[in-house]
Amino acid sequence: MKLTYSDESWTRVEIEGGKIKVEETVPGGEIRTYDGTSFSVRVGNGGAVSLVAFGEDRGILGVAGQVVDLNLDINEP
Repeated sequence: MKLTYSDESWTRVEIEGGKIKVEETVPGGEIRTYDGTSFSVRVGNGGAVSLVAFGEDRGILGVAGQVVDLNLDINEP
């Protein structure tokens, strides 16, 4: 999974059902990548974060300032 930040956003990523990989404010211009088959993602500024997961570009997650929660699994569309 790849998260690309156009602006600052608080981010929490859990991998494989609960192991917290990151919980931080990520500055704009950063790219974060994570390996795994399932993810729980929460961002505090959906308009600043775009997502690529399992080879699919899912685009920008929301609008500026929107809190977005996603659960992603390689076996689910």
